[in-house]
Amino acid sequence: MKLAILGPGRIAQGVAPTLAAMPEIECYAVASRTPGKAEAFAQRFGFQKAYTSYEEMLSDPEVELVYITTPHSHHFEHMMLCLQYGKHVICEKPCTTTETQTRELFALAKEKKLFLMEAQKMLFLPAVLAAKEAIDKGALGKVRIAEFNHSFYGSYNNHNSRRDRKLLLTKREIDKLKKVNDDVGFTIIPLRLFISEKGYAKLVIGVGRGKKAYDKRQSIKEREDKRSIDRMFKR
Repeated sequence: MKLAILGPGRIAQGVAPTLAAMPEIECYAVASRTPGKAEAFAQRFGFQKAYTSYEEMLSDPEVELVYITTPHSHHFEHMMLCLQYGKHVICEKPCTTTETQTRELFALAKEKKLFLMEAQKMLFLPAVLAAKEAIDKGALGKVRIAEFNHSFYGSYNNHNSRRDRKLLLTKREIDKLKKVNDDVGFTIIPLRLFISEKGYAKLVIGVGRGKKAYDKRQSIKEREDKRSIDRMFKR
């Protein structure tokens, strides 16, 4: 299958070597609106064609599947564009940030008989698949509540800076954490579908400062604006 990448940013650069090693995939095209970026990406990772227009790339009849790695705010727009051009789509998480947009996208994909998927690795991890198998077989009895934890070391700021070593977060930093919420949070939300098609999923983002990542939720909640980064998702 001939694959095209829409938005050759950091995520695409990390995935490209794996795609190139897959015998089922032919790294065919890449598109970026930034002059020279698509050409550099194509040369580095062995893609055959480079475009400076998304529409021009999607007009190429050889393109079968498009992998979207643009910023979250553009996912809905770009997924709709690809589907309208009749292309199969895999999009980085989150595919959208609203249920309405997601339903609209999948309705269009179904209408056009196209494959559409959010790139959720969590659903394919061996441990997750083993847990799902145990639940499906009834080995755990009737599951009434489940808690999922997804943690990793990372920083949205320069953790070597003096400011980053402070304990309390500023209002501006809290706003940045909302972006983290929209990224990391959507990693675990789909896991609740393994338990039930209905119900709630509560998401709490814990943040650590400096080189040791500890949960500092209480510090965030104690800020003057009293806004919480807890979010409730209801299906």
